[in-house]
Amino acid sequence: MGKTLFNPITTKWKGSIGGFRYSVLRGKQVISERSSSYNDRKSSAQMNTRVRFKLATQFSALWKRILEANQVRFEPDRTLARANGTQVAFNASEFVDNNAALLDIYDFENAFNAKTRQVVPADLSLVFTSVAQSITARDGMVVTYQIVAFDANDNPIGFNTVTYTSDGTAKVLDLPVIKGNAVRYDCIAFGSTVDTTSAWDGPLSNLNGDDPLSLDANTYAVLISSLSTKALDVTGIITGSFLVTP
Repeated sequence: MGKTLFNPITTKWKGSIGGFRYSVLRGKQVISERSSSYNDRKSSAQMNTRVRFKLATQFSALWKRILEANQVRFEPDRTLARANGTQVAFNASEFVDNNAALLDIYDFENAFNAKTRQVVPADLSLVFTSVAQSITARDGMVVTYQIVAFDANDNPIGFNTVTYTSDGTAKVLDLPVIKGNAVRYDCIAFGSTVDTTSAWDGPLSNLNGDDPLSLDANTYAVLISSLSTKALDVTGIITGSFLVTP
């Protein structure tokens, strides 16, 4: 029976002993002094980036379905499409303090359309106030919009996503069914026009997300499939926001 003797000279150590930390890097023993205390202080620049990035990722996650749909003609990869939304939201956000950042939805609209190089035509408009909520688009334009309801703590408590084919008149928007009391509603919408040189084989209309907290997967699949396979010209996004009148 063979024996292996422990040799403290040739054996490589890992872990901490006393005031030293032992590790192995590329097969070599590395010994470094262990700090006596852990300091997690962050610079103002680090906190600026941290809180703004957190807000940006939350924003792009909340609106990812409609932002993905808007970009599907030139960015079909959903991961990259969401990354575009996060990047735009981060750049458009403002640092408040170590615990908060702000993102104005109208600033996001302008920055997002500039990045995607998509424009909002004159014949697509949104009215989104506490008194009236409607979209007017030219006859035949396929319009997609998403509305999110927020509570007093800025938490989303319901949303509705709808796609319809415009008849040229103003369409009253469907506010989402909510769980709780909404104090604010936000909206993102865009339009797409069929290329008249290609065949259009059925309307992309009345696709509704019934669950107030998620868009039905089958509905979303139909929307994405139609936008990606049809010959469409997609517009930039338009946005709106209003506070609920007490």
